[in-house]
Amino acid sequence: MYKLNDVIVYGMQGIYRVDDIIEMKLNKKHKAKQYYVLKEVAHGENKIYTPIDIQTVQMRKIITKEEARELISGIPDIDIVIGKDDKALHQTYQVLLASNKPSEWVSILKTIYNKEKARKQKGIKQLAQSDHQIRKLTEALLYGELSISLDVSIEEVEQYIFESLEGREAIH
Repeated sequence: MYKLNDVIVYGMQGIYRVDDIIEMKLNKKHKAKQYYVLKEVAHGENKIYTPIDIQTVQMRKIITKEEARELISGIPDIDIVIGKDDKALHQTYQVLLASNKPSEWVSILKTIYNKEKARKQKGIKQLAQSDHQIRKLTEALLYGELSISLDVSIEEVEQYIFESLEGREAIH
């Protein structure tokens, strides 16, 4: 069970803070249940009400500062995603995104980064739209979590990740 002010990753929705724990009755037939009231951390606009006893969306606490540093320093050792074609690759991306694991998100980003690099070497400037969308979602999830864990800006996280993908020292 989460406590007030715990910061969590709520599925592929993003980073939320437990803003309140309330008792609510949906209708006359059902008895009252306890719900988490989750407030979006980045913008504070979105609120989600989710029952405490039934988790339909995967939730977990954000990683610690130490885990974030280990993840970033381990980026060179994280494997890319392999797929026989783009369709299979995108299905794998969806599974990895839904896993709610930052290391799997890094795997997606490494794969797309390598694809983009290869395309540029062939003179193709842009990623496929589907790769671009997956990358943006994955970056939002990963960078948002790492930003909070490391207490740095999203821009700094982006730089750390880029340096790690390039094989340079990321965290000083």
